[in-house]
Amino acid sequence: MPTDDIQNEHPEPDSPNGIALSQNMNIPEIWNAPPHTCNLHLQDDRWAELISASLEADFWSLIDKIPEVCNGAILHFGCIWTDASQITELNQIYRQKHKPTNVLSFPDGETDPETGEIYLGDIFLCWDVILEEATNQNIPLHHHTLHLMLHGVLHLLGYDHIDAEDAAEMESIETALLTQIGIENPYTEPAIQSEVAS
Repeated sequence: MPTDDIQNEHPEPDSPNGIALSQNMNIPEIWNAPPHTCNLHLQDDRWAELISASLEADFWSLIDKIPEVCNGAILHFGCIWTDASQITELNQIYRQKHKPTNVLSFPDGETDPETGEIYLGDIFLCWDVILEEATNQNIPLHHHTLHLMLHGVLHLLGYDHIDAEDAAEMESIETALLTQIGIENPYTEPAIQSEVAS
């Protein structure tokens, strides 16, 4: 089962296949920060304005601080920028929850036989839910998106929040890394705390 925003309950399936790359000429198909790569798949054009050089720079800055990356891990994964309809369908299929959520992570772990590169998996980000959460919590959309992207990558690396101890570890890593790039602790907001508990 995929890992849901802040509500992981089951092991994740393999990464979904056959996802089209971005058709928007203004959106790159790859964010590349050697040796890491993130394949971008734009499925909802409302994301186009937010997907910027600034978001990319802040994202790689976060990634570089993840403990596994500091210890030499090379990350290759996909980021699918989608909407409520698709993420609701995925949430129903893989988690039996008929509702949209902000982010789902699908670990993969396949090794490319030619390069030896490991594909970590895919992260799906839902425009509708993320925008609504950022608006309701009065936080910048840029910051909330970065938080959920980081959250998704940590899930691809094996972190979860099924029990309180694991949740505390994951939240501690996220908070520490976000603080380093000037983003306040996202878990201090009552709205976020209620999501963690659900």
